[in-house]
Amino acid sequence: MGHTRRTFLQNLALSGLLTTLGLWHSPAARAAAYEATVAALRQGVRGEHKAYTRYRVFGADAGSEGYHGIAYLFGAVALSELIHAQNYNRVLATLGQELEQPPEVMPVVGTTKENLISAMEAEIATIDKVYPAILAGVEKDELASAVRNVQYSWASHVQHRDALDKIRRYSPTYFETVARRIDERSERYYVCQICGSVQSKIPEDRCSICLRAPINFAYVEPKMLAATS
Repeated sequence: MGHTRRTFLQNLALSGLLTTLGLWHSPAARAAAYEATVAALRQGVRGEHKAYTRYRVFGADAGSEGYHGIAYLFGAVALSELIHAQNYNRVLATLGQELEQPPEVMPVVGTTKENLISAMEAEIATIDKVYPAILAGVEKDELASAVRNVQYSWASHVQHRDALDKIRRYSPTYFETVARRIDERSERYYVCQICGSVQSKIPEDRCSICLRAPINFAYVEPKMLAATS
């Protein structure tokens, strides 16, 4: 019975009837149906990879200058950006798309204080300009998984901006004092593997962005960051 039914469905597919009925979608047809989403997510992957490289390089530079606390923060944020890119690629895969593998774009590197200001400006642009456009793109097609992951990323970028701003706003005069205080605090960072939320401690109830269980938070090991810089 199962074999007969399977053969029947295969014959229907070959004849094009399932396509006509809206029950059969080839990868190409599925991608065409979500053209705006594919374009927006590809833009998102490129942007997140660029941000990942920026924070990874800035983190390595901060570590070489002796600002280990800031290097650690940059490294944690870099992992968050990588999770965003991976989330987008997973959605693209469901649409029959090959993984987006953007070339590495190296940032202009200055002092750690200059890098901090540069990173802050990039986050503001991402929040105010880039993500509204990406969200508008995925909302056209109403693919829930795409909309959800874009919203996760956008909210995470707001977290990044807020964390960086706590340091940047004192940079003109008190940067050294603030940087050394961050080193002394020996803060720990945890990143949600679902949405990329970065926290200094694991939430007791659920992630504030994706609302998933705290078990999804992974500790960011400073030694691991040093090995990948």
